[in-house]
Amino acid sequence: MFFRTFTTVPIHWKKLRQTGLFSATVAAFIIDGYKYLIRSSNDTTNQLLTQITLQLSASAGGSEPPPPFALPPFDVPAAMLQVNILWFLSLSLSVGCALSATLVQQWARNYLLTTQLPSSPQRRARIRTYLFQGVQRFRLVTVVNTVPVLLHASVFLFFAGLVHFLFQVNNSVAYALLCCVIAYAKAYVVLTLLPLFRRDCPYLTPMSGPLWRTFQALQFAAIFPFRRVCKILMPNRTLRLMNLKEYMGKCKERFFGGLQYDLERCATDASQELDTSAFRWTLKSLREPSELESFIAGIPGFLGSATITSDTPQLTPSSITLYNLLHVADVHLGLRLGHLLKTQLHTPLPCVDALWHITRWYDVVNVPQWDRAFGEATLDSLHALKGSRDAAIALTARCAAALSARVVLKDLRRTLEQAPTKRLRIMELRKILQALMDVERPDVESLQDDELIRDGYMLNMADVLTGVVPLLPGVDETRANVLWDTLDTLSAGLDLNPVSTGARTAMEEAWNAYETEFREWESAPPMSPRRPPGSLDRYRSRMQEIVGPIIQEITDE
Repeated sequence: MFFRTFTTVPIHWKKLRQTGLFSATVAAFIIDGYKYLIRSSNDTTNQLLTQITLQLSASAGGSEPPPPFALPPFDVPAAMLQVNILWFLSLSLSVGCALSATLVQQWARNYLLTTQLPSSPQRRARIRTYLFQGVQRFRLVTVVNTVPVLLHASVFLFFAGLVHFLFQVNNSVAYALLCCVIAYAKAYVVLTLLPLFRRDCPYLTPMSGPLWRTFQALQFAAIFPFRRVCKILMPNRTLRLMNLKEYMGKCKERFFGGLQYDLERCATDASQELDTSAFRWTLKSLREPSELESFIAGIPGFLGSATITSDTPQLTPSSITLYNLLHVADVHLGLRLGHLLKTQLHTPLPCVDALWHITRWYDVVNVPQWDRAFGEATLDSLHALKGSRDAAIALTARCAAALSARVVLKDLRRTLEQAPTKRLRIMELRKILQALMDVERPDVESLQDDELIRDGYMLNMADVLTGVVPLLPGVDETRANVLWDTLDTLSAGLDLNPVSTGARTAMEEAWNAYETEFREWESAPPMSPRRPPGSLDRYRSRMQEIVGPIIQEITDE
């Protein structure tokens, strides 16, 4: 809070200049207005000249001289007294505002100089913490926020005095000015009250915060005795009493936190539409591939999956927001990701990693039309990156392709059940599956629709097992967790009963290839690059834990 206060300190110099100009304006009116508070010397001179003239006339005519001259009592007009009171109050407040702004500027400069003294970081941290506690204890933020209040009050006092003054001079001018002042006052009241009802309103005045606290205090003062009365008259209504107590607690939080606290709470509790809108604006403003790549690299962390685990992904607000971005017509996040993969193949790992995380959640959401969301460019890029020389890229691409194939299989099943006559759509899905899966026996293209639905999940898992295992020596254990997580996802809900003999054979062959590769790793020299990082026993036990039960069930049958 105090950082935010002191970063806006230079504005007080502008306020100081504005206050000085306004004080000069008020002083100019006071110079003319204060004359009505004292007897005018011109009136006294005129009365004396009149007395002398009367005496001379009496002497020349031989008449009785006039009575001795005496000045009549001077009474200050009540209206002008009120006008001067308003103007002098306005002048004093404006000068006080200028003085306050100067003091705040001085306090801020002293704070910055003290906290930036050349010393050790530990000493500076202690000094900064010590001063920060003083800032909080003496409520410096409240003092800073009070400075504009003085200036605003001065302006309204000046306008009130000016209208009152013009009514003593000319009613037509006074009414014209009064209409303008009323319009300004209404606008000021609206700007003060609007943030109390709409937290996202950028218009507010220095009175909005105190008025908010006053409103919360009045609510608390009204509910507190009402709750006591309800507790006596309706002791069995525990739920309603608890609701009142909870509402009183919220009033206290809003009172002590202020309007800024409630604004932050409303922004935090906002729906996913707010996040989606922010991301849409960000994606529209990204023009360079490097900027888009930086954005895509943050997707795993946004989904809460920067650390890969074997837990089943849940439908979090972040994942729902990202799903919305994939299906917004003016953003095309999936299509842009695929295009970036296709054109920036020299740095594909962040994009492939993001695609794996997105597809992992995409599978949980059970949303159709994966190909419409990611496009042909993504499909071609995955097919090309599966043969990358970089083991980490190839492994992640194969795992992302396997999860994508699982989503497309679900879409194919849904299409066959709901609209079996849409042969064009079915052919499109089959073509996508053929591009995502590299199974040779049985070939995906040779399978019928019902056979593909029946054996596709098993063939997809066999494809991952055959193509990824040789890549393990070139990746670290963190990247290997991508494989374990993918296999966990593919094995979830896998039913072997309807699977054909050909698919079972493909799975057994993939497992035998894995066993052969692993025995080669075990017999390799310790310094050989083919030795996988980490413990071989941990790799073997993890694979046995995931795939072993499936192989055992196939063997038993």
